[in-house]
Amino acid sequence: MSPIDNRADSVIAISAAMITILAFSILLRLYTRITIMKWIGLDDSLIMIAAVFALIEAITPMMATQYGLGKHYTEQKPEWIEPYTKITLASSLSYSASAMFIKLSLLSFYLRLLPNNNYSRSIVYAMITVSVVLGVGSILAAALQCIPIASLWNATIKGKCINVNLFYFANAAVNIITDAIIYCMPIPTLWRLQLPMIQRIGLCALLGLGGL
Repeated sequence: MSPIDNRADSVIAISAAMITILAFSILLRLYTRITIMKWIGLDDSLIMIAAVFALIEAITPMMATQYGLGKHYTEQKPEWIEPYTKITLASSLSYSASAMFIKLSLLSFYLRLLPNNNYSRSIVYAMITVSVVLGVGSILAAALQCIPIASLWNATIKGKCINVNLFYFANAAVNIITDAIIYCMPIPTLWRLQLPMIQRIGLCALLGLGGL
């Protein structure tokens, strides 16, 4: 069997790299807030919650490699189905939760950044509502994708399941759209600042890095 047939090591390496980037980013943010600014806002608290769920999301694929993830189909074992499916379910739930809290953290930051007028704040609160509804809905859809949920990993239990592949594609598409809207929201305000053109472009580009 060629090495490319088994990609468990690649899954572990990528997940470990993401955990390292996550830890560095969060620690740098905490250092800046506590040591330099000496103040922690709601957006910081929300991003910490998001980081916990993101950490779970990064760890679960590493755990799943013990039950077939990354391995060739000829190596799969029937007894791996239940633990693998449960781990995948935990990963889906943590992804939806992490995505929701990241959005809420950004929107909470916007409430401090944008001008204190009813129009701007109404748009932010509207997106907060959309983000919560989307996030909670995604979590419930993943948690209740099969009723009873045990039928997801036990073929002997009769259950009714949604089209999981369609759900994941739709969920990803909606998340991408809402992310794009959220990242673009402060651009009009930044563009109206009394600064040279090059500085306004720089600020918009800096804020747009989050879209990566």
